[in-house]
Order: sequence, then C-alpha cells, then structure tokens
Amino acid sequence: MLPHDDRLEDRKVAWLYYLEQATGGDLLLYNFKDGHPTTIAKRIESKKGRMVLFKVSKDSWHAVDEVESGVRRAMGGWLYEN
Repeated sequence: MLPHDDRLEDRKVAWLYYLEQATGGDLLLYNFKDGHPTTIAKRIESKKGRMVLFKVSKDSWHAVDEVESGVRRAMGGWLYEN
C-alpha cells in the first residue's frame, strides 16, 4: 500500500490489530515535509496479537510494506471526534 494519510471526516485515531503472523507487511510511519511524506521514521512489525494506535493528522502519513511470506491479516478502524 502506498503512503497515505487517513484524514477524512472527524477521524482522530487510527488503529490496527494483527490477527496473523507474516513476514513483511509492516506498518511504515513517515517523516513529513512540505506537505509530503519523505523518509521512513518508524517501522512497526506486523506481529500476531499486536495492536497499534496512531494519531490521524495532516502529517501522519503511513504505508504497509510488502508481505514476503505468509498472510497479513489485520483489523483496523478509526476513533472519531463527536
């Protein structure tokens, strides 16, 4: 999945919960400059049972790395501001 942000409506927090163990499929969080993602700031391994939450904002660009083996299964969603 290419770098993107999740800004839409009133989304405030994005979450992922990994259901399966795979090689690859890591969550990549990007540094941000002049309205665009630049370099990878952090790599979060897709590990079964891991839950990841991150703030949704104009500079919360992220991507999913290619799965090398196995299956990446995860649930995800957003927390909204009322």
